Parts: sequence; C-alpha cells; structure tokens
Amino acid sequence: VTILEARGAATISLNDVAAEYVFGDVRILSRQDAGISINADGGGVGVQQTGTFGNIEIFNAGGFAGNAIDIQNITAAGSTINIASVETAVNSFTGRGIWASNNDGATINIMGGSITNAPAGAIVISNSAGTFSYAGTINHSDSVPGFAVVGAVRVEMGEAGAVNTFSGDISSNSTATAIQIENNVGTTTNFTGQSINLTMSGAADGVLLQNNTGGSVTNFAPMSGGDGLDIAVNGTGTGFNASNGGTVTVQGTGNSINGSDNGAAINISTAAIGA
Repeated sequence: VTILEARGAATISLNDVAAEYVFGDVRILSRQDAGISINADGGGVGVQQTGTFGNIEIFNAGGFAGNAIDIQNITAAGSTINIASVETAVNSFTGRGIWASNNDGATINIMGGSITNAPAGAIVISNSAGTFSYAGTINHSDSVPGFAVVGAVRVEMGEAGAVNTFSGDISSNSTATAIQIENNVGTTTNFTGQSINLTMSGAADGVLLQNNTGGSVTNFAPMSGGDGLDIAVNGTGTGFNASNGGTVTVQGTGNSINGSDNGAAINISTAAIGA
C-alpha cells in the first residue's frame, strides 16, 4: 500500500477492529496527522487485537502533524501487534515516532527499522503493563529548533509487569534528555543495542531514571561488537542520573561517561545498583 498524501485525520485508522488484520508493506509519503493509528478502547470494554504489518515507511509530516504511529488502549489480554520494521523521519513540531499508551493486554513487537528526529520523542511508552519490543535504530536530534521536548526514549507511568526492550543502536545529540524512565511501578526496561551514544547540551541529562518503585528495574547491557554506552555532557545536565527508587544495572565493557565543567558525570541517589 502506497499513500502519496493524506490530510486531516490519521492516514490509516484502525478503531476497535475485532477481526484479525494483515497489511503488507505500507508507504505513507505525506501526512498532516498520525500515519497509522490503532485504538482498541471499545467504549471502555477493550477489543482484542491481532494485527500484522510488513515494512512501514512514513515520511514528510507537515507543521503540527501527529505521531507517525499511535498504538493506544489495547487492554484485552492476548492481543498482539507485529510489525516487520518502521522507518520514519518525524520533522513536525510536536510529532513522536511511536507512541504506545495504555496497552495493558498487548504484546507489541517491532522487529527493525529506523526512527530519526522526532522532537516529541522517538519512542514514548506510557501507562502500560504490556510487553513492548523495538529492534530498530534511533537517531535523535534537534531537527526542529526550539521544539526538542523529549529525547530518544521515554517510558513513564508504567504498571506492574510491563517489560520494554530496545535492542537496536541509539544515538542522540540534543537539548532534550535522551533516555528518560520515570514514575513507573514494577516495570522492567532493557537496553541491549551494541552502541548507545548520547551527546547532551543545555540542561539535558543523558540518562534520567527517577521515581521508579515497586521493584522497577532498568538494565543497560549492550551486546558485544559495538561501542557500548557512551555519554558526553556538554552543558549543565548529568550524564547518568538515577534517583528515588528502582534498580539500575550497567554491564559490558567500553562504557564511558564524560561530564563537563558545569555538568556532573554520574548522580545516584536512593536508587539501587544491580549486579
């Protein structure tokens, strides 16, 4: 499926679809709102989802266009969304690459791809107790000056049992905090890409983990063959900042954090360090 231009509502909208849906490769070349929107609220009841997509390409968002992909309100147990890959460059003022919200019953697998820019966050996951995995790469930068409000990855208000895994390389050169994990209860978040390179300016932190309770764990375990976790602070932020609960582990060799004259390299306060 190739869509040259879409105006107004989401280009592909799947609301409360009870039947299994299967798409091949999808190319959306211009849009003014979300590229693909999946919403399974069902009037508060929850509709089980079984969806499959091939390779998804979404480009050329204009102005204040929405997110490239929205996946929301999948609360029915046993729901699965499988996507072969996502390639998108989000250059709208407020757009996210992928926004997954309130997906308590979902297993969402994105097996490859590339997300670039995205001023409001390359991947944002919120209010979910399901499983989310993304194996593609993220390359985040301040593509729209003055609108970089969220960095490469943000996981917030997650619920007990949630597992989020990012197994591709991540790079960020931005004034927005690159990786932000906060206000989660009983969630596990894993970063296993070979190279996680974060260069921060302004007041941004490289990694910010805060207010994660109920046994929440954040693991950085870069696979061999890359650069590992490397953070450079050029402003007043902190390279690796963990506070107010949760357990964090950083494994592997070749990891590095460089602070600046005005910014700290590491701050860990009332958070546990795992083996």
